[in-house]
Amino acid sequence: MRYETAANAVIDDRELEQLAAEPSRPLFPLFSAAEAMYPLVVVLAFLPALYAVVHSHLTDSGALQGLAGLRILASGEIGAGDAPAEFERLDRQRFQPPLMNWLTAAGLKSLGIGSAAGLAASSYLCTVGLLLAAYALGRRLGGEKLGLMAVLLLAFHPLILEGAQQPTPQSATALFALLTLAGVVTHWQKSSSITSYQLLLAGISLGLCLLAGGPVALVLFGIMATYILVWKIETRWRKTRSGTVWDRSQFSRRTAIRSATVLAATAFALAGWQVLLFSSRFGAEFWMQWLVPAGDRASALIPDGKLSRLSAAWLKINLLAVPIWGLTCVGLFAVLRDVWHGHEDPARRHRLILFPWIVIALGAWVCEGGLNSADDPSLNTWAALLVIPLVMAAALGLIEIAERRVGFTTAVVAGLITLVDMAIFAGRSPDVPAGDTGLAAGLSRAAIGNSSVITLSALLAGLGIARFASASEPRRRIVLAGLLATIVLSNCWWGASTIRHAAASDREIDDLRAGLSRLSRVGRFTFVAPLRGVRSLPEQPPVRLVYGLASLWPNARFNFADSWEDAISPTGFEPNTAAAGATAYVAWSPRGLIRGTAPDPSLKSAATSFIFQGLEVVVYVRDAGRVTGVDSAVEARISFDSR
Repeated sequence: MRYETAANAVIDDRELEQLAAEPSRPLFPLFSAAEAMYPLVVVLAFLPALYAVVHSHLTDSGALQGLAGLRILASGEIGAGDAPAEFERLDRQRFQPPLMNWLTAAGLKSLGIGSAAGLAASSYLCTVGLLLAAYALGRRLGGEKLGLMAVLLLAFHPLILEGAQQPTPQSATALFALLTLAGVVTHWQKSSSITSYQLLLAGISLGLCLLAGGPVALVLFGIMATYILVWKIETRWRKTRSGTVWDRSQFSRRTAIRSATVLAATAFALAGWQVLLFSSRFGAEFWMQWLVPAGDRASALIPDGKLSRLSAAWLKINLLAVPIWGLTCVGLFAVLRDVWHGHEDPARRHRLILFPWIVIALGAWVCEGGLNSADDPSLNTWAALLVIPLVMAAALGLIEIAERRVGFTTAVVAGLITLVDMAIFAGRSPDVPAGDTGLAAGLSRAAIGNSSVITLSALLAGLGIARFASASEPRRRIVLAGLLATIVLSNCWWGASTIRHAAASDREIDDLRAGLSRLSRVGRFTFVAPLRGVRSLPEQPPVRLVYGLASLWPNARFNFADSWEDAISPTGFEPNTAAAGATAYVAWSPRGLIRGTAPDPSLKSAATSFIFQGLEVVVYVRDAGRVTGVDSAVEARISFDSR
């Protein structure tokens, strides 16, 4: 039926029903007070990371970073990273960007060498700063709501929590990358000149990013340069399409290029010396290891077969954004929608930078070996650079659904895809140990083989939701609010459940350190492999064992020997009369094999033998007063000393 109003306007029944229906209102009215929720941001920045640190355990990468920090403290030289190291795994990292080594050394110096707090202090504080920087960038790209939601999702992401547990470069690199982007976006929004104090701060952050992540800073500058190009292309397209220019800022193309030049010059003036110094000394060797750091990566993780490779590659990429893929797609769609229709709020500019950020970071992660390699500190740095824009897009998608700017059907489909994705794929992370009995392992066993059941259940749930919510707007609000709450809680649960807790080997090292703590005057110690010919014996002892003893006796010199004869022979060693205190020998051999007795009756067992990573470890000690002339020459230059 059609009706004619007094103004001769014709209205049909459908329009009357739409006018009579309850309007779509935001799901969470509390969002309107997001400006007052900064204390919540601070809580989210500090507490989840603190929970991860409290339950952390020492990993090989963390122990290796601790050894690098000890080397700096022992040498007293900031540039000691190029010193030859007898410990091969430490020597392979001599071209690693030095900032995290300095921060680790500062944490050990301030809070105690050998303490868990001293080792994790730098990574924890960098993670806190990372989350606060994410809030600052989120505010620039979408207001306080986007900043709050980005921090909420990032604070419980497994990769971010892992970065808080160990002193690896990923948290520091991501922190300065976010500060760089926040400063640049602020400059674009607030200034029409070539430079400003925000741009100078961004240049300083980019320089620190170069010292923390090396080539990550180059990729970050490439992201910004690509975005400027896209930005100008979009402006020209909009002018051709509608005859009007969408005022992103008052920048001209020439001004934007000059600002980028100032940014790069500031960063190079702060940190370029480190790259030039190593390049002049080592040339191509430095560039090869600096661009593709040498790590402990297990290759051939992707099986043979085209279909298997595609599925395995998708799984590894998918695991970076579990459980927020659906929200990420909604957020990216919202950015494209605003660009196409020109409805973007002028105060929320530059969200389009998420696209070149994701594409370039994904390409860099793949080129560095992310699809073919296992968990590695350098790879985690690239993964963090990719995870952050994915999570920020997911936060934007959550806001779009909560503000009812997305259709009901689209919101439900995206929410169900998100939950199904977590149920099917999250438990299949290759980083979950096979013998783990925690929540993540339980999810893994429950999810494998049940994909079809989970998918069918999601389809039935979707049909039930559509039938339930089709009647009225209040029911739709209940469904969407419950769906978003479930996604956020699932994200928090998944992040907390993937935190790695202390293992038995950590307790064994702590017990060994406690037993040897009475030997406070150890001047030198030697790792002895009396069964070097055994095929199963590694080249050098486990890095966690080396760090455990090196941090217990930080002023002692240590070396490695392939036999007792090499350990007590003065050949090839320089006497060091400055060394004082007892001499310790750490014998390590495969479990169950006869390792032989100590060659000298003056050697006393300092602690009971224990098994560590399949190796039997025994520590002998000889008092300083019983050292003979031959023994006084048993000396090797410690890997912590620079030459």
